[in-house]
Amino acid sequence: MCFLLGLSFGLVVLDVLPRYEQGNLSQNNSVMAQIPSDNDLQKYARAATTIENLRQNTYRNIKKIVGTSNTPQLACHQQQSFQKLPDNARSMAVNYCNKSERIVKQSGLSINQFNRITQQLKNNPALYKRVQQMMNR
Repeated sequence: MCFLLGLSFGLVVLDVLPRYEQGNLSQNNSVMAQIPSDNDLQKYARAATTIENLRQNTYRNIKKIVGTSNTPQLACHQQQSFQKLPDNARSMAVNYCNKSERIVKQSGLSINQFNRITQQLKNNPALYKRVQQMMNR
């Protein structure tokens, strides 16, 4: 499902990222060290922006149902966090996760590529800055 974060880029990059396949992220440090191409970064920036807009809208709608203090973060890789939501809000959260995954795939990146770039952004301030500039264009 998903785990991306938010477009404040703390959020977009880790709370909404689709299907987090934990074993694949720590596979090989040399793979993680590879800098993504500008083309892949562009794809990432477009997908992350679209997902963040979807996340904000979904979060707003869920908040209307459950109230401000009970609204969980939308972390698709932690679907157990959705279990306490009422059925209609849980349905919105699951729909968000499914749409996020489709957005990534339609961007031309695999879920693993998207998640790998997300991890790289957390550890590489210069790369993070490049993607933020792409997102602001």
